[in-house]
Amino acid sequence: MGWNNWNAFGCAVSESLLLETAQKLVDSGLRDLGYNYVLLDDCWSDGRDENNMLRADEHKFPQGMGYVADQIHELGLLFGMYSSAGEMTCARYAGSLDYESYDAKAFASWGVDYLKYDNCYHLGRFGTPQISFDRYNVMWKALNATGRPILYSLCNWGEDYPHTWGMSIANSWRISGDIYDSFSRPDDLCSCNSPSDPHCVAPGTHCSVINIINKVTPYVDRGQPGGWNDLDMLEVGNGGMTDDEYVAHFSMWAALKSPLLLGNDIRELTAKSLTILNNPAIIAISQDPLGRSAFRVRRDTVDIPKDRYGVGEIQIWSGHLWGGDQLVIFLNAGGKEMEVTATLEDIFVGDGPEGSASQVHEAWDVYDLWANRMEESIGAELLNAGSETYEKVFNDANWYNSTALPYKEGLILQDKRLMGKKIEVVEADGTLKATVKKHAVRVFRLKSTGSHKFTRYSTQRDEFSDITRYDVAIAGTVVVNVKFLGQVFLATTVLAAGSNAPVAIVGINGTVPYLGLSTEIPRPPLVKTPSLPPQSLCVELVNLYFDYVHDQFHSLFHRPTFEQDLLKGKVPPVVLYALMALSARFSTNPVFATIDPRDRTSGYMKESERLLDLRDVSLTTIQACVLLGAICISEGNGYGECVYYSTACRMAMLLDLANRPISDGIEQEVNLRVWWSLWMIDTWTSDAMRLPKVLSKTDGIPLPMSETIYHSAHAGDKYESLVQKSSSESQCSLIAEMIKLNGILHQINKYNNKKVTAQNKGIPIEDEVDNLSRKLDEWEASIPEHMLDKPENLSYWASQGLGRIFTAVHFGHYHFGQLICYQFLHEDCHSSTPDRAHFYATKCKNYAARLCQLTYASHSTPGCDILYNMVGHVLVISSTVQIHTLLFSEDESQIQISRSRLEKNYELLTNLRQYWPTLDLCFARLRAFHNACLQSMDTSFRLDQWMLTFLSHFSTPVDDKCAEQWTIDEIETRL
Repeated sequence: MGWNNWNAFGCAVSESLLLETAQKLVDSGLRDLGYNYVLLDDCWSDGRDENNMLRADEHKFPQGMGYVADQIHELGLLFGMYSSAGEMTCARYAGSLDYESYDAKAFASWGVDYLKYDNCYHLGRFGTPQISFDRYNVMWKALNATGRPILYSLCNWGEDYPHTWGMSIANSWRISGDIYDSFSRPDDLCSCNSPSDPHCVAPGTHCSVINIINKVTPYVDRGQPGGWNDLDMLEVGNGGMTDDEYVAHFSMWAALKSPLLLGNDIRELTAKSLTILNNPAIIAISQDPLGRSAFRVRRDTVDIPKDRYGVGEIQIWSGHLWGGDQLVIFLNAGGKEMEVTATLEDIFVGDGPEGSASQVHEAWDVYDLWANRMEESIGAELLNAGSETYEKVFNDANWYNSTALPYKEGLILQDKRLMGKKIEVVEADGTLKATVKKHAVRVFRLKSTGSHKFTRYSTQRDEFSDITRYDVAIAGTVVVNVKFLGQVFLATTVLAAGSNAPVAIVGINGTVPYLGLSTEIPRPPLVKTPSLPPQSLCVELVNLYFDYVHDQFHSLFHRPTFEQDLLKGKVPPVVLYALMALSARFSTNPVFATIDPRDRTSGYMKESERLLDLRDVSLTTIQACVLLGAICISEGNGYGECVYYSTACRMAMLLDLANRPISDGIEQEVNLRVWWSLWMIDTWTSDAMRLPKVLSKTDGIPLPMSETIYHSAHAGDKYESLVQKSSSESQCSLIAEMIKLNGILHQINKYNNKKVTAQNKGIPIEDEVDNLSRKLDEWEASIPEHMLDKPENLSYWASQGLGRIFTAVHFGHYHFGQLICYQFLHEDCHSSTPDRAHFYATKCKNYAARLCQLTYASHSTPGCDILYNMVGHVLVISSTVQIHTLLFSEDESQIQISRSRLEKNYELLTNLRQYWPTLDLCFARLRAFHNACLQSMDTSFRLDQWMLTFLSHFSTPVDDKCAEQWTIDEIETRL
């Protein structure tokens, strides 16, 4: 993406023109949308010096090309230049033919980042693909020899079928003659309309938008990450077309993955032209990480009203987008407004003929990428803003900035600015319909309404007979062995750092096969490690994860080591994406300004799931599964949570993770903490889903060491010495105490289940409440003084950076006490042993009171506030205990205290609700409990199957015990 001077200025080039344009790219916000290249076309040279080196015209460029490049680079832009693979350029200046080595060195010395290499005056060196390849291959080798990454763009006008060999040496290749500022006007200089035209013996010039689209149609798939079909510059803003035509022109170039090079005078752009060019939803199509061009699924020419040039056709285009989305374009090249329809069978024909594609049977949300765009433009404000004020205008309008948030990350986050406006849903096996004005387009992004994952790869005219190997051989190099038409070719692609485009592509077994016009050969996308967000954002999200999730949900990592690995780029992306999916909800970074905290998860999660390899039985896969399971439960997906956690547990058993011999102390402690995390998770999940535990044996497995010793450990420290140090310094582990409590929780859950089952069958069981309650009391009595729940201890642990873990330990203790004593809230009013029932009912209320007090204190103590999603479930249980006091107590002071706690709990739940979708379930459960109380105060607290589900099966919705239905607003009113 960038700007080229030729279409607007021709030979009227100068140093001032380039630098003024570069500044305008910045001031108009175009640079931050991705328009990064400033390209100088023909007419800049005045010949060669005595050493055969190209010279810049000192009148046009008085300070030289190196100065121009430096100035452009200082603005955060890239600099491109022009030459021709002929003895002269098209404007009859010195060409590079037979001087390739000299000129490549000159370009590299000036700091050039892009070379447009034209086709004029080639001394007859053309006529077959091999001859043209040989001519352009020389410059490719010369550029590579300089060592400077220079994007190599072939401009041979489609001559000698560059789509069959361009990928082997270049990053883009022109497929037609020069564009003309017209939508459909025919021109004798561009006489052929498609490659199948037998009279198409010359590429021509003055080609219209429709002419170029029709020419590229048969080989749109030849463009892949690293090399692209070039449809020539954009004419938007030059005045020869209507705004609707420019919208169509820009949209089609983006969909066909052509380089988006502005061919206008951006200093004189109109507000509407700027609004067309800065549509981030369309640019995101161009920059889509999948890198697949749209393909034409239908072209109707019969009974289509013709325009004044005799052109009349409707085209429907479809294309795969990253993340399972689908692009659909309705193009009206006729003479009047038309209604256009396409069935899902049409749209997904490339995935299976005659409706066999699975996507046909899905429902799809439809987003219009141009809806209200032109009417809600801030183009005028941007054009009127100067260098000092454009940024404010840009930020005030919440305009997309791909410098801060690359398009891939925006797509992962489902940034609304890239999605367009949702206009309808196309149901399964349905039809998409739209009215399209003449010489215009409608552009849609389709998003599946379900969680269906697609493995996409077009099968049209599949001429690959066998893909024998497809893997990464060395860093940055993709090797593909393909058996093609009976021969085996080896293609190697060298990828540029941080870019989708390769610096160059080595030939196929040293030769260039002539593929002729047998086109539309589908190829799988290049195998690449996915790009991650900017490191600063990764660091921020990792810090938020360790602050608000780690050691509260689970304990999977050694934070200092993880942070070092992050800076070195060593954290596996499958882990990092899942981690960020959990923590992004807490971020206040401006890149998330338009994204609801609860909506920031899905993109990161999908990327982690895409990278997850369940055949890789390793600690990394276990960690990823735990993170993905935590995401599932935060979304209310209990089944997904259970599957991921069970997988992680099985892998830990296969690896014998807790007993695995490792010399490094940190690694061994990480293994232990992961194992114990799985054991605790297994306790919660198995009990909640009424399934047997996967991990049950704990004999001989040591508990985690002190967090203080663990966090201060260094690589190479021996495990035994760390444990000895932890013991000798009488250091306590908060995680170890959490584990002990979870062992009691499992017994409490077993007892409550057994109690309800026996109660339903009328079978008496041994009362284990005294024993379980005593275990909780003994645990509290056993911990050191500095670990008790006291205000001074809360402050102490906060000062150690462990305030939230400390809070989580006691939060769990009080909740487990609620669970074992909860049945006595009912028995306090109905028991034949009132003293015992009253004792445990009071104890339940004390546990609930201490839980509330701890939660309030944690939120008023920096570094102690707990925001993980299970807090919502526990606060709901505690709130029902307060409701019991409101309903049955006669002590007015206790009633007032309980009412105050309910109000505070409601505030906390509302705050949590902004982060976690599962809080909707918590509110719904609270509603159901309210309704149960309204129906019958006498039975609402009885420990039956409904109450057991309410207390322990936190991922399961509970039905109302009565017919009354409440809305969320009603719940909030009643609270």
